[in-house]
Amino acid sequence: MEGIFELALILLFARPLIGVFAEYSLAVVGAMILFTSIESCKSILELKGSKLILVVSVGLISMLYDLAVGYLFRLTAFHISRLITRRESSSEA
Repeated sequence: MEGIFELALILLFARPLIGVFAEYSLAVVGAMILFTSIESCKSILELKGSKLILVVSVGLISMLYDLAVGYLFRLTAFHISRLITRRESSSEA
């Protein structure tokens, strides 16, 4: 449900936002993106172990290749970890 709401907002406000950001200089937009990414990375500092490795690897893959490739990697890793967790829990029972 949240995804549908976000898509509707994007479709409604994409063109006006492009106009707003076109008025800013690239330096201002870059500074806003920098501070947003720093705030987003604060939650990564709390991760440990395999979750940290997964987050860093998704970030590197997204940066080196493409965001879509990083998303597909994350989606694949999520389903593999879910499958492993299910097998471990069923073997313990």
